[in-house]
Amino acid sequence: MEIYALKGHQIICDDLDVGYDYQKEIANKYLELGKIYTVEKTQVESSSTTVILQEIPGIEFNSTCFEDVEEQSEEDSKKHPDYPKYH
Repeated sequence: MEIYALKGHQIICDDLDVGYDYQKEIANKYLELGKIYTVEKTQVESSSTTVILQEIPGIEFNSTCFEDVEEQSEEDSKKHPDYPKYH
């Protein structure tokens, strides 16, 4: 998925078996494969990105659990608050 996804970006859960064990446990507890979710916020770090979903507030998920439903433009990605830290 686009790690600089803005609020409202749609993503689909395509993998529940990624990341550390605790991340897999959280994904398996809350997510459904093939279900579409809406990004509330992404937190981009140097080696990982977490996603908070509008449908499941307050829970952080590994971004590698998801794929984009539609691509976000590069122009929109540049609007993300973490974009300047890594470009």
